[in-house]
Amino acid sequence: MSRRRFIGATASLALATIASPSPAGGATKPSVGFNLTSWDTLANADVDRWKEAIDQLAGLGVRRVTIVPYWFLNPSDFGISETSSTGFARGPTTQVVGASMRAARGYGMDVSLKPLIEIDQEPFTWRGSLEVDGSSVGSFFESYSSWMSQMAELAVQCDASRLYIGSELAGLTQDPLTTKFWRKLIAELRSYFPNGRKPLSYAANYDEYTQVQFWDDLDEIGVDAYFPLSKKKRPLQSDLTLEALTEKWHAPINRLHQFAEQWSRNVVLSEFGVPPYAAALHQPWEWRLNKSERPNRDEGVQMRTIEALLISIRDEAQWLTAVDLWHWKVPDSAPSEYDIDPNSPVSRLIQHAV
Repeated sequence: MSRRRFIGATASLALATIASPSPAGGATKPSVGFNLTSWDTLANADVDRWKEAIDQLAGLGVRRVTIVPYWFLNPSDFGISETSSTGFARGPTTQVVGASMRAARGYGMDVSLKPLIEIDQEPFTWRGSLEVDGSSVGSFFESYSSWMSQMAELAVQCDASRLYIGSELAGLTQDPLTTKFWRKLIAELRSYFPNGRKPLSYAANYDEYTQVQFWDDLDEIGVDAYFPLSKKKRPLQSDLTLEALTEKWHAPINRLHQFAEQWSRNVVLSEFGVPPYAAALHQPWEWRLNKSERPNRDEGVQMRTIEALLISIRDEAQWLTAVDLWHWKVPDSAPSEYDIDPNSPVSRLIQHAV
């Protein structure tokens, strides 16, 4: 789901048991990392700010990062551009993306590149709702494949460990007619990675992943894990304890385990984040909470929800590679409800968990 971020800003139980594995040797726990992105045009042209974010993550002991550039799709002709014609903030420049990946690799981090497309039209439209009629599918994939080829070249140049071929494009993955186009794209992108490397994944939304039919051509299953964790828009206090939240994670984690076995692929939780409000547990993907739904900012809810996830996956490394949280804040960039920075309670949690 979209987590557009133009709105205003934003020694726990079992920490010792959720430590991430060493990058060397067999993994005993799923790794914990961050997505790194920004919706600030000035910050997205500033290499130093992004490298500072990498320095901050390294200082926490984080061993993996996903760099998230975004470009803009013209829904009329399927052209994909670095800049928006409707005034949306420009994504990180190619120079910034490359420098960030190289800086992270310099620290020995596992680096993923996850390029997003945003639909360049007002009002804002989530990319998962993009649908292309049958006569235009070929044109869309011609444009999309050309853009993804640029991303693959950048991933190879910067020694990325993983390239996501798309994210939350449910309108184009759940149509059986498009599966052959995805398979062709995967084959084309794989040719960029020599010597048997297996770096390709796709980041499916939590309600999309079971409908994707080309997992067998990919190397990992990516899931943006924004599962609803409360049926109520106003959860009771008893629903907000660490124990209650950990219990809420069991069902989606078990379903993912079964799915991994079905496809004989490991899973990466390619995203999970939640705004710091109790009401956000009902729809963790929703950044546009109105004032009545967020009367009191509560970073403790955000921290306990993430800690509960880490507790629930601590023994699942045999099929679950990692969770990449959404998202680390680029210093001095425009605020987001999902921001995590060195002063956040989540930051302190992760420092103990890695």
